[in-house]
Amino acid sequence: MPAPYRIYPPGVAKSIHKHGKKTQRSKAVVIVEPGYDSLGSYLDRLMKMLPAEALSLYLVGAGIIPADAPRGVSLGWFIFCLGAVIALRIWGTSDKDDNLPVDWVHVFISAVAFIIWVYSMGGPFKAYGIYIDYLGALLVLAWSFFVPMIYKGQKI
Repeated sequence: MPAPYRIYPPGVAKSIHKHGKKTQRSKAVVIVEPGYDSLGSYLDRLMKMLPAEALSLYLVGAGIIPADAPRGVSLGWFIFCLGAVIALRIWGTSDKDDNLPVDWVHVFISAVAFIIWVYSMGGPFKAYGIYIDYLGALLVLAWSFFVPMIYKGQKI
């Protein structure tokens, strides 16, 4: 299976192996990534770098934690979900079949994005008194807008 979160630089061919239902033979389909001047390419990078699945996991878990729980519980849940982001991005940006290493820049970008999003919601940062609401909102806007413009994939 190709790396689902991998961001490919423009002009790089990636192969996708498809298996037929009747035969177990695979055929390779080669896709060349478009240039970075398109809105679709920008949105593709944005969606791959935003850890939406881990944010959803975090929000559901944070909603279950009672308000009177010790603040360490909230911090522990945040750290667990951050670990999930890192593990999923390590898996999702590497592909042993195509000999693609982990894209550590992408892993870092997604981890920082998760931290910023949780900060913008308060989370453990509010419990420890290091939360400023408008700062969180501005960080989300800046990170989500500019990072996909700057990071265009690891050179292969």
